[in-house]
Amino acid sequence: MKLIKKILYFFLFFRFYNNYKDLALKDLNFKKLDFTNYKQIKSFIFKKNFVQLNNKYVQNFDFLNFSKILGGKIGINLSKESIISWHSVNKYKLGFPWNEDLGSRRLINIIYNYEFINSSSTRLETKKLNRVIVEHMNRVMFDFKHKNFSEITSYDLLANTLSLLILKKDYSKKKKILNVIIDQNIDNLGMHKSYNVLEHAKFLNNLKELKNILLYFKINKSKNIDEKIILMTSILNEYFHLDGSFPLFHGSNNNYTKIIYESLNKKNTLNRDLIEIFRMVLLFFQAKIKNYFLMLFNQIQKVYLII
Repeated sequence: MKLIKKILYFFLFFRFYNNYKDLALKDLNFKKLDFTNYKQIKSFIFKKNFVQLNNKYVQNFDFLNFSKILGGKIGINLSKESIISWHSVNKYKLGFPWNEDLGSRRLINIIYNYEFINSSSTRLETKKLNRVIVEHMNRVMFDFKHKNFSEITSYDLLANTLSLLILKKDYSKKKKILNVIIDQNIDNLGMHKSYNVLEHAKFLNNLKELKNILLYFKINKSKNIDEKIILMTSILNEYFHLDGSFPLFHGSNNNYTKIIYESLNKKNTLNRDLIEIFRMVLLFFQAKIKNYFLMLFNQIQKVYLII
């Protein structure tokens, strides 16, 4: 039944919807932390027809972040041509690469990098790019509506919220759903239920981006978002060792340790530094006191032997 609805919806959409005007897509880069795997992207970015690869770093459009760093005409053309080429191959598909949260991740990457990608576009190129964005927004909203809550990721939350607000649709009914999904992903202690420190950090980052999106569009944000951000930040601080590393369990890795560590509240980082300094000073004086008492004991022993 869901598949039939999807087919009917997209047939009608592609057949009749052609309004891409008045899209306000500037100043919409809300990125806080960059979780792009640049090493993976470098392995395919300059290959011919790389957009046809069944690689998640291709299909989630993370390569746009690399293109932006590359900069200049090369980076702009690489981004623009790759998006349009990908769209011509995949726009009518119903499964991969439209499953899971790939559509949401693509939409976020396009919007966050829109001003760079579109900086030297002709009117026709802008129209094509905007069409890709509008189709993604409508697909994201359709999938969000028909997904189970357990299937919705923080990237889906971001993309769906952006889509609704950019298209000026009613967002008021989504607030309760937002809180339910956030609560479903976080346990009572404030830890992401994957119990993977990296996934915890990504979810926290996306909550911060979501908060900034709501503030930008002048939407009254839920107190639940602020509370969860504080709670998750506190938990994340606790998982870091004094040397800046964190435990590698449940699939965690150290690829993004530095940016996560540096993103934490400076006050908390300062407190950790002070604690470490205090510990070192204490150890120093303990050693000094120990040596002093050993010397004193030796002197007493010598006096006792003389007597």
